[in-house]
Amino acid sequence: MTHPQPFPYPVNLTVTHCAVGTGGLESAVPSGREVTVTFAEERVVLIVLSAVQAQQLEETVQYFGWPAWPAPAVPPRNFEWKAIFDSKRRTFRGLFRMPPGDGESVALHVPPTPMTPAMWDMAQKLQSVVLCCGLSGDPEPADIGSAAQRDALNAVLVEAMID
Repeated sequence: MTHPQPFPYPVNLTVTHCAVGTGGLESAVPSGREVTVTFAEERVVLIVLSAVQAQQLEETVQYFGWPAWPAPAVPPRNFEWKAIFDSKRRTFRGLFRMPPGDGESVALHVPPTPMTPAMWDMAQKLQSVVLCCGLSGDPEPADIGSAAQRDALNAVLVEAMID
């Protein structure tokens, strides 16, 4: 096995969380001739990889090759990518891609990124996180939410490797 290659160009990383639909019915409340239906959701850690510059946005999306994400649906599972976490420090440490066959593995190491207790619990409980791309610069949570509402993100669900 060869040593993992670094990412081909820099990306900004944002660690946050979002709700994804589980497909289950949470409640159905009748009100006169109408019924308000609420579907169940699960909070999940969301790792956003943003192109540093707007002109790199298309390259970033093509590099990852992840499908368009109609949030809040659960994105498709990807078995090549892994998100790495340090259990002693409760931090996010980076990403690793191991493609099948003879493909080049890729690693992105980041400075230890502290997780809130709630996000740490999400990662431990689900053993999965959502990776997404489709933004540039250093987006704020509101920018990420707005892009998700417009279906402007590409995403996959990956294993959270807690070490």
